[in-house]
Amino acid sequence: MVIAPETVIVSVKTINCNNLSQSKNFSVAIGDRHWYNFVISYHNDEIFGQLLSQHKSIPPPGKATVCVAIIPRMEGKQFNVFIDENIILQNITSNNSKCAVINAGHFTMKIEWLDSSIIFASRNVVFGNRGVYTIVLTDSKDKKSNFSLVVYKDLEPKTVSMFWQIPQYVVITSGEILFSITGKLFFCFGIIFAGCGNY
Repeated sequence: MVIAPETVIVSVKTINCNNLSQSKNFSVAIGDRHWYNFVISYHNDEIFGQLLSQHKSIPPPGKATVCVAIIPRMEGKQFNVFIDENIILQNITSNNSKCAVINAGHFTMKIEWLDSSIIFASRNVVFGNRGVYTIVLTDSKDKKSNFSLVVYKDLEPKTVSMFWQIPQYVVITSGEILFSITGKLFFCFGIIFAGCGNY
């Protein structure tokens, strides 16, 4: 069954140090066979909201899905995303989040400004087998840099090894051997030789 896209209202409320509150409503359209992340950011006394949509599919074995979102205050700038010097996503803006399927493993991820190759943020990341991740370029709380990359796990990676199948095959094979031997003994000695008793 396919459900038609539905519009929902997301309400966000903030309270600052002076107990002053601010609220904002966002109207977002959601549909069937997708999952969503709603990224909220706050800058210059304004609340920003951004909806990230991903198709509902698990990455193939040995791969991971990575989606990248840019905070809205970077509006007008375009970015490229690199994993160990290999570009995986191009021309990302605050209004245009993108996803890519990459190999699982340990990487150095960096986001560069498209026009001047300025590195806005970089960090070491680990993408697990068949995991789904959202990376958000946001304001840094560290005074050393203005921006940082925050990694969110949308879907935990699969950590069960294929080698756990070996004990199961050993048990099944042993059972087949034992059943086969006793079945043949019953057939050969119980049925065939029972008819030879008169000779």
